[in-house]
Amino acid sequence: MAKILILDDEKELAFTFGAILEMEGYEVLTAEKGSEAENILKTEKIDAAFVDLHLPDMDGMAVVKLIKKMSPDTKVGIMSGDHSPELEKTAHENGASWFFAKPADPKVVLGVLQNDLLS
Repeated sequence: MAKILILDDEKELAFTFGAILEMEGYEVLTAEKGSEAENILKTEKIDAAFVDLHLPDMDGMAVVKLIKKMSPDTKVGIMSGDHSPELEKTAHENGASWFFAKPADPKVVLGVLQNDLLS
């Protein structure tokens, strides 16, 4: 069973998205701050992470870099209300595999996740 980290300070969104992932058989961990995600990465093998760009303690792009440094094989996706081609390009340059504009369609996110984790 793949382990997914959701890093978002919007608790309701993280809970809802996490519940959808759990219904699909994924184990879900959540964090509201970059520092919490860092602590999780020290003790857990995370297969994929979804990171919001706006966090209370760290910039989301910095968190993407941190995740890729601590766990290079972890697939990382950005989920943000901000979206532009430049921002998406920067996300990919920093190690993100995916970029989803909020509100993201859960079926699309699940399809991308499943395809990437199986490849």
